[in-house]
Amino acid sequence: MTDGWTDDPTVDGVVLVGDAAGWSDPTIGQGLSVSMRDVRVVSELLLASTRWDRLAFEPYANERRERMRRLRITSAIMLEAVCDFSDRGRERRRVWRRLLVREPRLLRPIVIMLTGPESAPAELMTNDAVELVRGLGG
Repeated sequence: MTDGWTDDPTVDGVVLVGDAAGWSDPTIGQGLSVSMRDVRVVSELLLASTRWDRLAFEPYANERRERMRRLRITSAIMLEAVCDFSDRGRERRRVWRRLLVREPRLLRPIVIMLTGPESAPAELMTNDAVELVRGLGG
């Protein structure tokens, strides 16, 4: 997985949105959603105040930082679950498919991709969740 973004996409006189503020691995296809949400949040802040200095956009920077952290976790889970083409990755998918019958919560990463990382429960948005998937199949 590759990605890159800044923790604070604001400076006095400039607010970055979309890929200019940072991008995430395209494997799970969230780029347009990230950009559109960025634009919506920044637009709402612009319309809510005539004060457009860096502090006015702090809520956007904080929200985006957490959203992108969650997106990184979601991407890592999905990459481990379906995009590792090594022998271990194939075994992981075999085990995952078998476990899905007994444990449908393992589908959460797929649901999160469709609903957005901000909708995920906090306990799933940790590196422990990535390690859980990584550990499937030995």
